[in-house]
Amino acid sequence: MGALFFPRSQPAWRSTLPAQIRPPAVMALPPTVTSSATATLSRQFFPAAHNAYFNVPSMPLGGVFTISRTQPDAAPPGFAAVPGTTITNGTGAPNARGAMQVSFIHDGASFELGVPSAQLGVLVRVDGEFVALTGPAVATTTYQRYDFGSRKVRRIDLIGANWWLASVGVGPTDAIYPATVRGPRVICLGDSFTALGSDQWQNWFADAMGWDDVWSSGIGGTGYVNNQSGTKKTFRARLQSDVVAYKPDIVIIMGSVNDWSQPAAQVASEAAALVAELRASLPGCLVIGAHACSGGVETMNSAALDVMDATRSGFTAAGGIWLNPVQLPFGFNGPTAATLLSGAHAAGRPGNSGVPTAVAAGQGILVDAVVGGSANIRVGATVEIGSGATRERVHLTSFTQASPKALYGFDGALRYAHASGEPVVEVGPSYMTGRGKAGTPTGWGTADLFVSSDGTHPTPEGQRALGMLLAQLVRSHIAGLR
Repeated sequence: MGALFFPRSQPAWRSTLPAQIRPPAVMALPPTVTSSATATLSRQFFPAAHNAYFNVPSMPLGGVFTISRTQPDAAPPGFAAVPGTTITNGTGAPNARGAMQVSFIHDGASFELGVPSAQLGVLVRVDGEFVALTGPAVATTTYQRYDFGSRKVRRIDLIGANWWLASVGVGPTDAIYPATVRGPRVICLGDSFTALGSDQWQNWFADAMGWDDVWSSGIGGTGYVNNQSGTKKTFRARLQSDVVAYKPDIVIIMGSVNDWSQPAAQVASEAAALVAELRASLPGCLVIGAHACSGGVETMNSAALDVMDATRSGFTAAGGIWLNPVQLPFGFNGPTAATLLSGAHAAGRPGNSGVPTAVAAGQGILVDAVVGGSANIRVGATVEIGSGATRERVHLTSFTQASPKALYGFDGALRYAHASGEPVVEVGPSYMTGRGKAGTPTGWGTADLFVSSDGTHPTPEGQRALGMLLAQLVRSHIAGLR
């Protein structure tokens, strides 16, 4: 697979791998949260100096807060797409142009966040558990107080994007001091799927791994080749400024639907060039590639499948690691199986009678039950039908014996016409199945829940699923490195 191994001296952060990947935890007994226009706790700690262009006092500078997912900077940057630059506003409160995590250890019963105006979705995590999976929206300057009811030493992580933090208030006898930054530096390079936001997949990936310093560099409409007709930068065009300059230990490149209309060979060439440049610039960096889709695997046409395969080909040829949630490794579901279509199948042939678990003659795909000793394909598998310009994939949902043939049902209808004898081959399963989306569900498949009403981007649930699955893939790969 073009595996990239660590040198003999293993990086220290490998010891931070979680024992297993778990979903984000929400506190069973969350603190009481109240808001007020003025501070209610007497001691105030400020994350920035009183000069608007002083560095954020992170751990190396002796402050009480630890800043991760961003790079403290002395002045506003010239390039807004840089993922980790930190600027300050006129009152000296830090404003992250990228994602930012502020962490501290609090010994007390209550703390209070001073938040300037118009803050959206900052997540509060206490000892690894979220107060809620969505952050509060703040319309005006406010103080948000968190009361736990009893004194305790707690680690507090504040996670958001494009947000300000003016102060943290505590009680008169409380203690507050920096928390450690756990895990390696990871930069996630991609398109709008990887854009900034506290509910994006990168946040849930970081939480599942137990890592703090996970940066975002996502620009909508871009790809390996797609540059929005010259108005934006491709992945490789911003590699040095967004990634190499910040010396990450791991880079995750999430290519996506923006390249599906591009020539597959050109995408493969660009993917290879990007990986080669990244490995040359950062020889010790682990380079991981992934892919996202805008709907269930059934919605991908042959051109989209060609681009996804080409990306993998270019990526691995240059020595990158390919960990694709749209086509998971077979280790997730066992060995493959293959067969042939029995009879011609017209385009538009329904996959079922309207009920995904029911299939009858004239529906689904009729196949030879056994070819060359291979086992029958299983219900629940994802299969690729045909080849070349008419290949497509469906997720099998039902089975009926039509001795000596087998009839399999699926959601939706065939995209292309297929001749008798065309191959039907089981491929790695996708985390995304079905043809629905939020607001217009079909009643079957994860797309109903994971695809937003715009038909392209993930919902919050889809972002969490993608982040957790990537964490599982990355953890498994790193644990297996020698």
